Amino acid sequence: MLEDVESQLRTELIAAGSEDVFWTGVSRAGLPRIEPSGDSRVRVTFLWRDAAKNPFRVYFDASSLTDHHAEDLTVMTQVDDSGIWFWSTEITRTWRGTYCFMPVAEDVVRTLDPPGVAATREGVRTRFLGLLEHAVPDENNIRRFGRESIAEMPDAPVQRWWDDDTTLDSAPRKLRWHSGSLGNSRDVWIHETVGHGVSSERPLVIVLDGRRWIDEAPLAPVLDAAVRDDALPPSVILFVDSGDGDMRSRELPCHRPFWEAVVDELIPLAAHEASFTSDPRRTVVSGQSFGGLASLFAALEFPHRFGLVASQSGSFWWPIMSHRGVRGPLGGRVAEMLTASSDALPIRVVMDVGVHEGDMQAHNHRVATLLRARGVTVDYHEFDGGHETLCWRGGLTSALITLLEQTGDSADEECDDEDHEERDDSEEDDR
Repeated sequence: MLEDVESQLRTELIAAGSEDVFWTGVSRAGLPRIEPSGDSRVRVTFLWRDAAKNPFRVYFDASSLTDHHAEDLTVMTQVDDSGIWFWSTEITRTWRGTYCFMPVAEDVVRTLDPPGVAATREGVRTRFLGLLEHAVPDENNIRRFGRESIAEMPDAPVQRWWDDDTTLDSAPRKLRWHSGSLGNSRDVWIHETVGHGVSSERPLVIVLDGRRWIDEAPLAPVLDAAVRDDALPPSVILFVDSGDGDMRSRELPCHRPFWEAVVDELIPLAAHEASFTSDPRRTVVSGQSFGGLASLFAALEFPHRFGLVASQSGSFWWPIMSHRGVRGPLGGRVAEMLTASSDALPIRVVMDVGVHEGDMQAHNHRVATLLRARGVTVDYHEFDGGHETLCWRGGLTSALITLLEQTGDSADEECDDEDHEERDDSEEDDR
């Protein structure tokens, strides 16, 4: 297939007469190129322009299409000696993800990507983070997510409100939470959505990794829009920062002292700023990756306070992460907790995970199955994408709508059991 794409690009370049004319046409049409390929698939081609014609290698990273854990990273192909570099593949029509280019000189390749660097997890991490310092977006694609570009195939699910020109009546209020029990401090934000209602009965939604949902993917205006459209009730949103990587890795994976501090310190602090219910049936904990693990752990440990869970790409492999084909028991520590008792749990859970997240699918499906065995209503979904905020954002708003619309509804929904074959691929790093 790559040979066909290269031949096509070479023919287009000859017809254009010059690279400038070629790229003018590319810019006018937009990137990436998406062409029908039959059987509900498309061919997608990514193009990068090298105006200076000096990189030794151009690495390509597209969430879930490429694997930064692999021994050999994905690189783009140069068309002859031109400034045209490309990478192409066939994917499903529902895929969504971000991508970037990483053009580097030969000395960078020698330093960051020597033979054998992927033999250790630290080597994988160092290589990828080093290459990301050279990342550039697609200048011929106006859709951006941070420093990366967005690619959405024709049938990717609509992410309602996220691409709208949403506005805020008032910005989230930032507070500083000084935790005596945890011995640290962090930023938290409180947002009272638009809408009228009895303030003491408003749902409380706790959003882990809160800085992500304040800065990277502003959630507050999206939830305001959902309230205006009567998709959500007026609510109080509590965004909780996770601090640096060490603090996050210590507090989010199944760490009871963190949740004791949330219950005893943070929620009372928030209650001084805004009125909301203390009813667990109208209190949501949401999170992604380690946050997805933490949100379910909170409900298992404190069901009297947290009755609703929105867990996305939960790191249920913890504490044994897969590496080079070796993995721990499915469901990790949470599976152990769920099988330790047969008592019914008074919680409701929405889970989603990407079909391109390696072992994450199997771990999440195992946890969903065990929750159901404990009498928990579980809405389980799989999306065509990877381990990233761009995919999570639409699922998060949908999960909140499901949980807060159906509060107290005990009707179970069938889990999507299609194709849960266990995978031996390396799992996405929790990042």
